[in-house]
Amino acid sequence: MVSAGMANVFEDIGLLEPARVSSTPRFWNVLYTQYKKLILLKSAERMREGEEEEMVVQEAQAEAMQDIRGILGRRISDISTGGAPTSVDVKQFLKECFGKKRVSEGYACTEAGQLADDDGTVYSNVKARIMDVPELGYMSTDKPFPRGVWTGQYNVKLVLIYQYVL
Repeated sequence: MVSAGMANVFEDIGLLEPARVSSTPRFWNVLYTQYKKLILLKSAERMREGEEEEMVVQEAQAEAMQDIRGILGRRISDISTGGAPTSVDVKQFLKECFGKKRVSEGYACTEAGQLADDDGTVYSNVKARIMDVPELGYMSTDKPFPRGVWTGQYNVKLVLIYQYVL
């Protein structure tokens, strides 16, 4: 999907109504920030009407969650995030908003696709190892923890994960 920019991307996704949205943490951070703003706006409106604060916040959260679900369209069945670590708060928000089984965080690279599960467990059909990076002093033989560049072989293609294991 190509959008006119971040200002329009959520509107474009809503019109497209995809079944799956996969993006970087930056995208999900923007959505999470929008959710937090909606809670504040909805809470402020109700507080002026004199409602009890605890109930106001709970109702505002529920309404904001519903609004956010609508932003991505009605057909969402899967959400994934990757390319960088996603904050715990954002992952929790996505799971609460879209359901735990619908949200995944992938570890991989663009060239090969996902190589490991949400918890970092490498898939059984992936051969993984740590390669030495002598120029940085990182060796797979380092004790107590090996260091280097994590590589994985998947679908008979060697891929390099650009993340040093420290």
